Amino acid sequence: MTSSILNQILHELGQQMLTHQVSGLHDSGVATFPNPRQPRTYGEFEQVVVAFIQHQFQASLRTTQAAPTLPYEMALARAHAMFPDWEQAARMAIHGVDGGIREIINTIWKKLKQEQEQQWIAYALDRIVPRLSWDSHVALAQEILDRFGQYLPPDVRAKPAAQLAANYRQIIMILTHAIRQIQTPLQAFNPHQN
Repeated sequence: MTSSILNQILHELGQQMLTHQVSGLHDSGVATFPNPRQPRTYGEFEQVVVAFIQHQFQASLRTTQAAPTLPYEMALARAHAMFPDWEQAARMAIHGVDGGIREIINTIWKKLKQEQEQQWIAYALDRIVPRLSWDSHVALAQEILDRFGQYLPPDVRAKPAAQLAANYRQIIMILTHAIRQIQTPLQAFNPHQN
């Protein structure tokens, strides 16, 4: 039973599923956002950043109806949260240094994708794992150790399955990250693999 559950988890958190559920939407969004010109003022900088976050918000929604617009203030608050030194980011964009506004847009794009990936992972795990008994959690942890132990950090490998079962989310996150790190270079050898 745990084998099929682990396979379901790995499928839900695999690169193809993440691309389908998250990355593809954000990649399409960034591809359709008009290339911004270098802002000349702080106000123009804010407008470009907010417009991009609003655009990505709409692009990330799966709907056949008109997607709602993220309010300006919420988009601006998200931007501020992504750049602890907001003034430095504004100067970088206005003066065109270190990649300018394009680098700011790319940073936001990567952070939004990462946030949404984390949300998808939490959603997938909430759907699959909570229905398991404690014994099944332990069996799942043991199966992860048996099948994928070599990909886990040594301190994780050294722990008994019962201790890992309590932190199954963290172990699965480490495992899926390790698997993605292995899959990415391998895909270069087989570019036709989907």
